[in-house]
Amino acid sequence: MQERIKLLRAARLLKETTIAYKAVMFDCDLTRVTKPVFRTRFKNDEMNPYSGKSVHVVLRLGAKASGEMWVIDTTGAQYGFSDVLVPVMRYIDQRGNEPVKWPEPYTKTETSDLDAAMAQGVVTNPTQEKFIKLEIRARKHFAQYVEGFGQKLLQGSEAEFEEKLQRFLGGVREHMMGLGEDAGNGRK
Repeated sequence: MQERIKLLRAARLLKETTIAYKAVMFDCDLTRVTKPVFRTRFKNDEMNPYSGKSVHVVLRLGAKASGEMWVIDTTGAQYGFSDVLVPVMRYIDQRGNEPVKWPEPYTKTETSDLDAAMAQGVVTNPTQEKFIKLEIRARKHFAQYVEGFGQKLLQGSEAEFEEKLQRFLGGVREHMMGLGEDAGNGRK
């Protein structure tokens, strides 16, 4: 049971931190999605030119004591799935198909995707390059803040976790605002 609580807390922490980060960086108010405007259906069709073009990243976790497998999907709400932490089989059943490829050990850095885009020549104009360089800077700045926290953030009673979470999220917003005037819509 303790593992499940930690998994759920980790999933919630990841989702709420992502929302706080993006709200500061893109100067927009992100709220919880309670009912999607439309339901997206996944289709794996080789004849469809749009099939496989976008990547939807999830985390697959295993609980050591019970052997249970879970999926953390922080961006599923945009596809009509509001649960962040879901057992693997329920995740597959709800979405109608298995993932193209199950997650592998994550060995990337905070900026691996952006570094690769810059190195491969995908960036074609100065505006894109400026945005990517700003995002690299923002991610490194964010990583500095997050490195100061450990497993203790997930421990304690529900009330203690809630207090720590709110303090952490406030710190994320404050830290990201300190990135500089050229970040997130000209804000400090």
